[in-house]
Amino acid sequence: MYWELHRQGGPDGTSAPPLAAGPQRWIQTDLAGTIIDLSGDAAALLRFSRNGVKGRSLLQFIGQDRHEVMSDMRRTHRGGMPVSSYRLVRGRGRKGVWWRVQIQPAREDRELVWILMPAATGD
Repeated sequence: MYWELHRQGGPDGTSAPPLAAGPQRWIQTDLAGTIIDLSGDAAALLRFSRNGVKGRSLLQFIGQDRHEVMSDMRRTHRGGMPVSSYRLVRGRGRKGVWWRVQIQPAREDRELVWILMPAATGD
């Protein structure tokens, strides 16, 4: 997971190795969906600063089927396995864009990590 590598550093304890070229969009939430931390690229997608979006519910940026997203969050937490789906994500003041969203259990017990990837080629 990007955020784990980012916080822990690389294998030699220095800096994290890049996972891939291009934006790294990850969001760390609690089990209710409240944003705890996120990458700069994810903050830009939501059209907030990193500090400005912390403490907000990530669910407010989901364009539809929020009840399904909450179900995915529970399944991820209970089962300990990532859940992927396509979701309409709306940045502040923007129309929604479809993203592949993978919800993963975080290293901390009661937290989740969301990875956002373009649903089609290109951003």
